[in-house]
Amino acid sequence: MGKQLNILLLAILVLSSAFSNVSAASAADTEKGFQFLFGENLKEGYITINSSSLYSKETGYGLKNPSSIQSGQTTISGSEIQLSADLPVNDYNVSLSVPGTVDTTKAKVFINNVEIKKSWVEQDGGKVLAFRFALIDDSMNFKITGEPAALSQLSITPLPKRTAGDKPSIFLISDSTVRAYEIARAPMTGWGQVIDRLFEPEIKIENRAMGGRSTRTAYAEGRLNDLLVDVKPGDYVFIQFAHNDEAVNYPDRYVTVDEYKSYLNNYYIKGAIQRGAIPVALTSMNRRTFKQDLGAFVDSFPAYTQAMKEVAAENKLTLLDLNAKSLEYYNQLGYEGTASIFMQLKPGEAPNYPAGLNDNTHFKEAGAKQMARMIVEEINDKLPALSQYTLPYHKVMKEVFKDTETLWEREQIEKMALLGVMSGAGNNFKPEREVTLQEYLGMLERLTGVKPTELGLENLEPKPELLTREAAVSLALDAYSQKKKIAPPAGNADLYADKNDISPELVNKVVSAAQLNLIIPDENKRLQPKGVMTKKETAVLLYKVYIMMNI
Repeated sequence: MGKQLNILLLAILVLSSAFSNVSAASAADTEKGFQFLFGENLKEGYITINSSSLYSKETGYGLKNPSSIQSGQTTISGSEIQLSADLPVNDYNVSLSVPGTVDTTKAKVFINNVEIKKSWVEQDGGKVLAFRFALIDDSMNFKITGEPAALSQLSITPLPKRTAGDKPSIFLISDSTVRAYEIARAPMTGWGQVIDRLFEPEIKIENRAMGGRSTRTAYAEGRLNDLLVDVKPGDYVFIQFAHNDEAVNYPDRYVTVDEYKSYLNNYYIKGAIQRGAIPVALTSMNRRTFKQDLGAFVDSFPAYTQAMKEVAAENKLTLLDLNAKSLEYYNQLGYEGTASIFMQLKPGEAPNYPAGLNDNTHFKEAGAKQMARMIVEEINDKLPALSQYTLPYHKVMKEVFKDTETLWEREQIEKMALLGVMSGAGNNFKPEREVTLQEYLGMLERLTGVKPTELGLENLEPKPELLTREAAVSLALDAYSQKKKIAPPAGNADLYADKNDISPELVNKVVSAAQLNLIIPDENKRLQPKGVMTKKETAVLLYKVYIMMNI
């Protein structure tokens, strides 16, 4: 009996040791990732999965819905494939292969509810989807749909560990108030488009913001994932959301306050910290939310502002309070004055918005620069390690003038000053000062590169000393037409009540310019051709030429 007991104990010890070795081997293997084949395909170094391969914690991989899966010789298929692979937190190269006969235009691939929006590539008679994935939790849960969904091979291999750069980069993840816009949408500008001007050139700004995104959609679309696989230890991740999170009328974007906090905590902040990056919380700047009874601007989304503050405190993050600073600035400008920074556009004012625009959310470049200024002020107060790389606002953004802050024409004035086309005197622009013809010819040459001798100056005899509206738009039309090498459109002088006031030799050019909105008639259909141009009116005209040349 004693001998039998000893044999039994020895057997248990051997089995225990064997199971221990299997577990250790599995843990070691997961550090290297997984290589899967599907169906009945067997190959050394690969794990084969077929319709009987049910996921278990013991193996750390398998199908979650094996009863819905059909196995072929080298594939598995079904209306939906659910597959899990337990792995350490890391960034991975992932490659899925399907047979060449599969219609990948109808296939969708999700990992942990993140849709993989990459392109399939034909390879070796099949089709391959390759991408990088930042694992935040301890398992990759694949969901693959299609008509049918199929898999023939799956490779998951860890990416090399990234090391800190000589200087940190700043990654931005947010919505339309931060994103960069193409010139075809000017003057709309996100603060992420201009904030690089306030940092030393060596500091790289990685703007991953996109319009219409909330914490949920930026995660689900893979925007956070694409950031996390690029960020390095020591980099900063600036997180600003609220505009779309609170948009209850847009259910594809909306999240409750609790969900908002959950996404921030469990994905954005956690994912950044895992990779050695430094998450920074930003309360969102406000919309143009003005309360008449208070005579003041108020927080556009107070519950989400408070939630971001709580998340920052709970995670011991630096909070940049753009919400409070923007409210202070709006109230300083006043309701009418804030039209100078928001996308408030009159008909004909901006070539990209000929009908005008009434937008109280998005900013012109003039507004975006102010948001960037406020953020850098917060950085200088709260992030000493990063503040050493910032530049003085008043030395960088010299195109911002004290006497144009609340002017409707502020955007155009600042753009022309930034381009070196126009200038002020110290902190003032003197927007009401009249412009001479000689000054204007210099401005037009600096903007377009067209020399005065190449313009139709012969039509301006005798040359006026001061710049008239008809002279300004005629010369602008000449410069634009030469630069773009296009014939100007024909116009109709009979549309305008004061057509007889236009100099005869300039009629065709003036009415052509009116077709392009270079000159706008008043409510009485008068062009006022002999009116003298002020600096602010000249900036508006030259801005139109600038945009038209570049779109």
